Amino acid sequence: MPLNPSRTELSDDVIGFARAGDRMAMRLIYDALGPRVVGYARGQGIEDPDVVANETLYRVLAGLDGFTGNATALRSWAFTIAHNLIVDEHRRTARRPVSGGDAALGSMPAEVDVETAAAARVEFDRTLAAINGLAEAQRDVLLLRHVAGLSLAETAGVLGKRTNAVKQLQHRAT
Repeated sequence: MPLNPSRTELSDDVIGFARAGDRMAMRLIYDALGPRVVGYARGQGIEDPDVVANETLYRVLAGLDGFTGNATALRSWAFTIAHNLIVDEHRRTARRPVSGGDAALGSMPAEVDVETAAAARVEFDRTLAAINGLAEAQRDVLLLRHVAGLSLAETAGVLGKRTNAVKQLQHRAT
């Protein structure tokens, strides 16, 4: 049965095998975290969220030998890396002018149903507009909780906040 990346969960065993150099275990880590990191980066308004996801997962996999912790700690660590990369990217883009154009429209594969893609894009734009209307801290919490699937404690760790503060931010944002 093929893996469904959005449903792939990490286990402590998978992390142990990946630490030992097992490529399949590394792929499972990539499949478990990749789509969630892409969604988090996309929700943060990153122009190319795949770049953030690839860099995040490269750093996670490259640093596995020094990592000590379980699957929950690995997921939190990965989103801390992603969050820091996103903050750096926002700082970088704030210092340089943005070039116009939607490059993604020109690169759409021919087999994509244009009507379905357009409807998905409209829905995504509405959701992104709603998220972008929130305060930055609220947006971070919602994306980490609902897109990345992190727990309250994990979200608090990524953002360097107390769990109660994360609860309040989530409540105010919804």
